[in-house]
Amino acid sequence: MSTTITIPADLEQQLVGQAKANGQPWEEFALNALRQALEASPVNNGTDDSWLDVEYMNACGKEADPSVTLESVRQILAKLPGSLADDIIAERDERF
Repeated sequence: MSTTITIPADLEQQLVGQAKANGQPWEEFALNALRQALEASPVNNGTDDSWLDVEYMNACGKEADPSVTLESVRQILAKLPGSLADDIIAERDERF
C-alpha cells in the first residue's frame, strides 16, 4: 500500500535538512521518523485507560459468564425502580 501526503514547505525544508545532517535520503529519513513516532506513542482511541485496574479486570474476566450479554444486563437494569445513580450516592454517603 502506498499513500501520498502533502506537508507544508517549512516542514519539508526541516525534514530535508535533518536528513542531510544524518546522511540519509530525505524519503528514508521521513519514513524512519514516522515509524519511530508511531512506535513511541501507543494507540489512543480518545480515552485515557491508564487509571484502569488491569489486574482486577483480569480477575473479573475469569469469573465472568460469557453467556450474559450487555443487552440482557441493560434489560434487567431497566426494570429496576428508581435511579441506580441515587442508590450509589446514598451508599457512598453511608460509608463515608
